[in-house]
Amino acid sequence: MACCVVISTLAGAPHELHLPSGSTVHDLKQVVASCDWGVPQECQRFVGVNAFEPLGETSTVAEGHYNLVVSLDGLYRSLHDPDTAVRLKALQGVSRLRMKGNDDLVGELIERFQDSDCSVREEAVKAVSHVAEKGDQQVLSAICSILLKERQASIRKAAVKAIASIAEKGDRQSAIALIAMLGDVDHDIREAVVGAIASIGKKGDHQSSAALIPFMSHRNRRVRQAALTTFSHVF
Repeated sequence: MACCVVISTLAGAPHELHLPSGSTVHDLKQVVASCDWGVPQECQRFVGVNAFEPLGETSTVAEGHYNLVVSLDGLYRSLHDPDTAVRLKALQGVSRLRMKGNDDLVGELIERFQDSDCSVREEAVKAVSHVAEKGDQQVLSAICSILLKERQASIRKAAVKAIASIAEKGDRQSAIALIAMLGDVDHDIREAVVGAIASIGKKGDHQSSAALIPFMSHRNRRVRQAALTTFSHVF
């Protein structure tokens, strides 16, 4: 027999869910995490309409109306968990949550850029593009530093894509940082750079054009081709 519950948040229309009779709050969290809201389980707190304290994980869900409060406390703890799998899951949750403009969350993600595990670093770079505000110079500066220091090609590529997502049109510093990557040994990264500059480059940007000139005579033919293609976006 199904149990009908209505979930409300501070923002957005109520959501009606049908759960098997006898389901617990833990079961409810799993369902909510998989629906359109995509709120990670560790961020969910359920409170009855006339209650003040969140329901426990093992509490049985009865038919009725519940308020969903999104809390980042559990997410922050998971981002510092010694288990790599837990940190990865938390970062994937951040991407689904898409909570823009939370400075504390952005700071936590930037801290993960220095994680000892390369898969965590890559996921952190991907996640930050979902939560950083457009044009956030603190984030862009942190990502640009990855382009210079990171050995893992997949992370450098993720950083290029993140810059394209966050930088505003005409952001010269980001464009010049990307241009420096045209000499990357990885062909996929060079292609990603061309696409990123096409996204943020501005016609008539002579400083960016000047930064391209050395790459036009590069010994690698593909680098020269990438430089010429990029030149067409900024000159």
